[in-house]
Amino acid sequence: MLIRANRVASLIIPCWFVKDGRHSCRPTGLAAWLVQATRVSPLLVFLACSTAHADKSPLPENVDAFLVNYCLDCHDADTEKGHINLDFLEIDWSDPHSAKRWAKAWKMIESGDMPPEDKKAQPTDAERKAVAKWLSDVLLEHDRPGGTVLRRLSKEEYENTITDVFKVPFQVPRSFPADMEYHGFDNIGEGLVLSPPLMAQYLEIATAAADSVLPPPLEQRRIRKETRTIGPGDFTLNFTTGHEIDGVLRMALSSDPLARASVWPNRFEAKVSAVYRVKIDLSSFKPTKGHVPEIHLLSRAADGNNYAKADELPLLAKFKVDTEKSKTFQADVELQKGETIIVHYENAPLSSDKVPDHRAKLAVQLQEMFRADPELGVAWMKAGYVRADRGWNWKERIDAIREKGGLDVANFDPDSKAVVDFTQKMARADVNLVETMSCYLFSKGPAVSLHRMQVTGPLRLIKDNDEEEQKRITARFMGERDGQSDVEYARMILQPFLDRAFRRPATDEQVAKYVDIATNHIGEGNRFEDGIHLALRAALCSPNFLYRSQREGKLDDYDLAARLSYFLTSSPPDASLQKFAANGTLSDPEVLEAQTRRLLKHNRVKNFLQSFTGQWLDLNVLPDIMPDPRLLNWNDKDLASITNETEMFVSEILRKNHPLETFIDPDFTYLNKRNAKLYGIKHPNSD
Repeated sequence: MLIRANRVASLIIPCWFVKDGRHSCRPTGLAAWLVQATRVSPLLVFLACSTAHADKSPLPENVDAFLVNYCLDCHDADTEKGHINLDFLEIDWSDPHSAKRWAKAWKMIESGDMPPEDKKAQPTDAERKAVAKWLSDVLLEHDRPGGTVLRRLSKEEYENTITDVFKVPFQVPRSFPADMEYHGFDNIGEGLVLSPPLMAQYLEIATAAADSVLPPPLEQRRIRKETRTIGPGDFTLNFTTGHEIDGVLRMALSSDPLARASVWPNRFEAKVSAVYRVKIDLSSFKPTKGHVPEIHLLSRAADGNNYAKADELPLLAKFKVDTEKSKTFQADVELQKGETIIVHYENAPLSSDKVPDHRAKLAVQLQEMFRADPELGVAWMKAGYVRADRGWNWKERIDAIREKGGLDVANFDPDSKAVVDFTQKMARADVNLVETMSCYLFSKGPAVSLHRMQVTGPLRLIKDNDEEEQKRITARFMGERDGQSDVEYARMILQPFLDRAFRRPATDEQVAKYVDIATNHIGEGNRFEDGIHLALRAALCSPNFLYRSQREGKLDDYDLAARLSYFLTSSPPDASLQKFAANGTLSDPEVLEAQTRRLLKHNRVKNFLQSFTGQWLDLNVLPDIMPDPRLLNWNDKDLASITNETEMFVSEILRKNHPLETFIDPDFTYLNKRNAKLYGIKHPNSD
């Protein structure tokens, strides 16, 4: 006979949880945060929670006898086979595991799977049905189907929502805590807990978000003029842009993309938008006859695109370098805050731009180099071309052949068919050849020498483009006052903001509360803008903003709009969804299907595709495990090809409603030249 052990219900630390729109308790989230942050007794926190479901269901005698006779030899506190313990005299619904435990027990008993067939003691059909019915009734009463945990906005959803509410691009700082992964995903409700560090971050970034439309007033800026001297070693360089030789910076190549033939200071950017005086010392190094180098000064954000095109950037000044002795050129230029100065060789004889016949021109220029230095021609032809060689590596291999000696220079004819054919073959190497030719021109010429540059300023302030744009953003958000009182004006601003932030029309009580926050702050002697700023911060820390829904009762059409939009776009509902939610028709199955199909075609669905495929298939970790390009010809474009292929494939399945089997055995995919080559498939547009 089985002797029952003592059954003592364990104390559970609860927190807030929503089931079918009603509150109950769970050990995560805000209440758990209160326990940790305030060190309040878990029991006190429990009492502070809603007690609607914190009751207990004593087991009837027949159910208790059923468990003793047929279940507890495998599922008591000591055994817990399958991690299931049914050794209780009552069901404690405040225990977050009770519903799952007893639902599983009901399923196994009702289906006849438990107790197992190999057990001698088997219940009668009547016993089984009676216990299954009681469990079914009590589960329906205390664990109604439907509902979900409180769903906090994920990091991505938060950024997109702030952007949508304020109509200004917004990103959280790098220090913002990452969302916890739950079952491999970071946007599942159970994993979106609100920890103390995260709450502290919400308080901080609410200020940053409000600053995006109502920045603090600019302090009177002090103009402190200073001079920065930038030497030859203080510029950005790569294979072709330039090389420091004999204390000067040599530039020998002309190219529209900045990163190939332009240089810029690596430690200078304008601190304020102003006029600056630039002095640059330049000279022409072994110029060719009839060629006068032209240097352009351009402006670009210091952290801008290194491959931006020179002809698309503002031209600050241009100089004709007509002397082989160092000469100082000067210009007063306008720079916006954060910009730097680009030094661009506009008309170098050697160019890497793919203009008509550019390869033929490269071949002719290489032939001219061989004519001027026959030994170079002999050594270069002997070295040939290895695909892995480029720039200094190629030059060093050629120089090594020259140093070894024994070259037949006397019989070298730069105009022979063999040399012409060779230079044309080399020209097909394109960028690799340009890099190597640049390396020779740095020391042999023709080139331009940059001796130093000085930047003095600010001399006088100019209109700041960012500040002007900020003024337009603030004016758009604040609207026209038109003689309204503080209360009226605050309500005019906050009503539409709260409607967007809460994803539903704000109630009169909600609007009044935030208007009071603003006007009370103004009444304490602060600016009107500061009062609105405080109200914005308060709203952005409200559960109505941070959570999709935390109201009691069933989901309404506004909740449905939020669920659908965040699921498929990671963004709040757009105007169309809000319209159907407002007239109560979104829950109509036909309208809901139409809106779902509309969102699947929306460009914002890429947010879902990137997030889902990135986490499901671990595409988001691919950048960290890319092959070493030294071992395999693989680069970022190859990574983008296979990533885009997967996202487009999943998108096609969603749009066309393909069966799930398509994921396992598809008869289509998306290819471009790169992944077609990777898979060994001939692409229709391949050469």
